[in-house]
Amino acid sequence: MSSYGHAGLERLERRLGPRTRGRAASIALGAVLGVAGVALGVLLHVVTSGASYAQLVGAIALAMVLGGVSAAVAATVVGWGVGAFLLENPDWQSVFADRTEFLRWSTSLLAAAVVVGVGWTMRRGHERAAVAAVEAERSRRRLEAIQELTASLSAAVRPADVAEALAGGVVEALGARSGSFGLVEGADLVVVESRGGSGRSTSSPVRMPLGARTPLAAAARQGHVVWVERRAELVRAFPDAPSRDAASVLAVPVRRGADVIGAMAFAFRESGAVTLERRAVATLAAELGGQALERARLYELERLEAERTGRLQSLTAALAESLVPADVAAIVREQGIGTAGADAVAIHLVSESGEALELEGASGVDATGLEPLARVPLERSGAVATAFSRGRASFHPTLVTLASDDPLLASAEEEGLLSVALFPLGVSRRVHGVLLLGWRTAQALEPADRAFAGTFASQCGQALDRAIRYESERTIAETLQQSVLPQALPEVEGVTFAARYLPGESGVDVGGDWYDAFSVAEGRIALVVGDVVGKGVEAAATMGQLRNSLRAFASEHEDPAEVVRRLSSMVEAQVDAPFATLVYLVLDLHDRRCRYVVAGHPPPLLVESSGSARYLEDGRTLPLGVDADVVLEVAETTIEVGATVVLYTDGLVERRDAPLDVGLELVRETAGSVAGGPDTLVDHVLRRVFDGTERYDDVAILAARLEPVGADVLDLRLPADRDGLRQMRTQLGAWLGELGARPEVRHDVLLAAWEACANAVEHAQGPASATFGLHAHRDGQLLRLRVADSGRWRAPGSATTDRGLGLPLMRGLMDRVDVVHAAGGTVVVLERQLDGAQPADRSRASRVFADTPAGTTQS
Repeated sequence: MSSYGHAGLERLERRLGPRTRGRAASIALGAVLGVAGVALGVLLHVVTSGASYAQLVGAIALAMVLGGVSAAVAATVVGWGVGAFLLENPDWQSVFADRTEFLRWSTSLLAAAVVVGVGWTMRRGHERAAVAAVEAERSRRRLEAIQELTASLSAAVRPADVAEALAGGVVEALGARSGSFGLVEGADLVVVESRGGSGRSTSSPVRMPLGARTPLAAAARQGHVVWVERRAELVRAFPDAPSRDAASVLAVPVRRGADVIGAMAFAFRESGAVTLERRAVATLAAELGGQALERARLYELERLEAERTGRLQSLTAALAESLVPADVAAIVREQGIGTAGADAVAIHLVSESGEALELEGASGVDATGLEPLARVPLERSGAVATAFSRGRASFHPTLVTLASDDPLLASAEEEGLLSVALFPLGVSRRVHGVLLLGWRTAQALEPADRAFAGTFASQCGQALDRAIRYESERTIAETLQQSVLPQALPEVEGVTFAARYLPGESGVDVGGDWYDAFSVAEGRIALVVGDVVGKGVEAAATMGQLRNSLRAFASEHEDPAEVVRRLSSMVEAQVDAPFATLVYLVLDLHDRRCRYVVAGHPPPLLVESSGSARYLEDGRTLPLGVDADVVLEVAETTIEVGATVVLYTDGLVERRDAPLDVGLELVRETAGSVAGGPDTLVDHVLRRVFDGTERYDDVAILAARLEPVGADVLDLRLPADRDGLRQMRTQLGAWLGELGARPEVRHDVLLAAWEACANAVEHAQGPASATFGLHAHRDGQLLRLRVADSGRWRAPGSATTDRGLGLPLMRGLMDRVDVVHAAGGTVVVLERQLDGAQPADRSRASRVFADTPAGTTQS
């Protein structure tokens, strides 16, 4: 590890090492000191008149300190060599001529040799201590660098992070001038990171062939350590090496298991810098790097898999909400590129005729570029048609695998696609279309990539199959439901109907809501609204069963409770009994009585002509099929003329974000605020309830309004008792008031009608039914009343009669009185002019008809 670039090591070398490093400089220094010693000896010889070698010994010692052994030896040679001629005799006479002088010279030389030897020994120890200190510091710093490298590699989670840690950390650990890291990609070596000794990136990633003549490529290619310790050797062996100013280079391969996946190379300023220790450190770093790369690869695969899974889950969630093929195609177009990681997505669906594949949509490409694929006949050869007919995916990493006449080839080249993949869309053997994925960069389409793309296509195929089957089932269910719902509401005099059925909005299957309205007898109508729990064909079929059965039971039984009980028994007897609710209401148009049963259903709503609205809360019982033996109670109320009764299903009042009472109150307030007929009321309620909100369920609503029968006609059927008489008087009086009859006329008509109806109640014998009828009709100014019963009157003058003044009273009040006794009952006809005019022959205005074998006779 060089001290270059490390201030601490440089200071240590300056403190412990020699101050002069060059050998020539040391020799020169020693020579100068030797000459100085001789000169000093000559001066001393003049003063002392004798030779002195002490100054030479001192010069040697100083040379040893300043220049080392080389300087000391040079000082010795120069000092004693020159001193042999000048110190004893400044006249350049040699000391070898005089034995005494020679002994003195040789003794001092021996002393100098001892000084040099001692100095060399001390210097040697001194230098060894310095080198040991420097190496210790280098080892410490190298160990710290390795520890930092290990920590950096442990924290690296991407291959780029590993490359950065290796290129930077190993340069620090080895004390190299620069370093680079490359990864093997096929036949190339990609240098992904290059760092200098300062830790900063010195070059951008480059790609080179594995055969390049560089130490980095050689290590990756050969799989073993490569190093060069001399500049000349580096230039000769690796002419392509970028480090032209490097004196020595070290390169090591990076392995994952037995496979070489990359290499590292390091350049040094000094020659011979590739020591055994550095090779060991670099090899260790390469092993750690290989392990880190494997961890990063696994992490990257896991991250990619998690990312793919997340995208696939988002796509699956979106596809789960698509219920028609067009929605599936739209989602695939919108999310296909991001989910599949492709540059282009196109989807083909089989045509209705089944003879061709039609382009449903595409993204990432221009529509004009796919014009050759707009319609692909199935009998034509080609990759798209083949994927559909064979039901197998096909992968094309390059377009050369496509036939020259394949329309896919022309479209791919037009759009710049280099790789494509085709997948059949469907489940099992039911193939409904083909999915096309395209990439504008060449893709190897490895098994993992193919598996993910196949999973993506499988999800799309399942969603498409589900949407097609759902659409088919929904069509069948809608057809069944439309066949169950009445095509037209009945036309009944005095009643106006309105009904609506609204299916749930997008994403909601056809439900089991239904309604019906029909006549059950003369003067009575039935209203029903029901709800079958469930969706689709099964719910629609159950609706049909309930509707038909209810009509059959209603034709046999007048009592609403009996009808509902029999319907509940039928549902309970089924093996898989459906959960169903309904409200069944029978309205008598003669007396305006409403009888109803609510079987687990929301209560009917009654809207009075005054605008007040209230729910009919009575008559409640369990849903159909829960307990057919439960005792049912029929609720009863009277509906005035102009009032509207509204029946509906729970979809009208239930909300996901609000309690049921909120929905009920909203409907009640809205219905009470409408001034108009049933159609206006129903439309207003639907608009108000679903204003800006989505319908999560089907809605069925039926409204019936009791209209006044034409102003010139009054038709009543009342019970043959005093309560019936009172109802007759009330309703007849109101009708006469509507006609604008004068008070005296109104008084006379009411009294005559009371007497006629009282006779029908009290004088009739053996009535077939305990009711009587009154029919009033105005013809211009002529008012005609017809009172009928089903019994026979007692004969006039009977001993049991206590009312003999009935007919005379009626004749006195009315302009004409006719009494008809027939086998089916007695009919009294009363006539009166509303303007008060008298008939020409009032004595002929009263007749009684009696039964004879030939018919009725006048008397």
